[in-house]
Amino acid sequence: MQRLILIRLVEGMITLLIMSMVIFFVVRQTGSPIDLYLPAGATSEQIKELERIFGLDRPLPVQYYSWLWQVLQGNLGISYQTSLPVSQLIAVGLPNSVKLATVALVLAMIPSVMMGVWAAVHRGRTLDYIVRTVAVFGQSVPGFWLGLMLIQLFAVNLGILPVAGMGTWKHYIMPSMTLGTWALAAYARLLRSSMLEVLDTDYILLARIKGVPKRGVIWNHALRNALIPVVTFTGVYFSLMITAGVVTETVFAWPGMGLMLYDAIKLRDFPVVQGMVLVSAAIVIVFNLIVDVLYGYLDPRIRLGGASGGK
Repeated sequence: MQRLILIRLVEGMITLLIMSMVIFFVVRQTGSPIDLYLPAGATSEQIKELERIFGLDRPLPVQYYSWLWQVLQGNLGISYQTSLPVSQLIAVGLPNSVKLATVALVLAMIPSVMMGVWAAVHRGRTLDYIVRTVAVFGQSVPGFWLGLMLIQLFAVNLGILPVAGMGTWKHYIMPSMTLGTWALAAYARLLRSSMLEVLDTDYILLARIKGVPKRGVIWNHALRNALIPVVTFTGVYFSLMITAGVVTETVFAWPGMGLMLYDAIKLRDFPVVQGMVLVSAAIVIVFNLIVDVLYGYLDPRIRLGGASGGK
């Protein structure tokens, strides 16, 4: 297990290094930020001075190595727009994104468990087709469209929910529904597949032969084992909901990392974009590592396979 963790850590560090290179050079293809922070009639001296302040007067490789060295020391840079440390901005936005993702995950898991179980138990019947159709819709519907439709219905037409911002519990409803729709669909499909496998196992058939009530077999025996992959994949889904909420946070003006990243991209605030993307990638990698470790403890075959190099 220790070797498995070490291998995953090395892979994660390599992934972060590659990600840092990609985001650093790609973000600079959007244009120079100098045009956005100086008036139209700025002199060449003013332009050169601002380039010096932003550190853009050096060759790109030198800029990258300088930034990477700062990151290794725990410094993600200074925002062009606010002149605040990027780490400070992340410290403000990340907790808000975590709060929204947590509410969305909880709201998604409760109905998805029911949907997945129902679909598996009624395999091939009308209810199964309905659940699968809803799941496909949930994974394919654009988040911005769903958010706008919710705003139109609950905020504009009914006037019962706030349009945007973060305050009372009512502010969580529409953003969490928008963000959690994909997770609900993914959980329902995953649990359905897992339940189908468990329901066909010998011990479930034996329980039915012994006269255990069908409800008890499904909810006390089958579901308990079918939830193992769902629980372990929760880390992956949760990390994606934290880091991939740009559209939802933008639509509802939720003050999280997603909205900050969107604003930073618009203003070509390179340090903020680089820092937030790198932190988001690190979050996903950490949660994936946790999932790998959980699988290693739940299934010894994975642990042994990782220790032996997959042979």
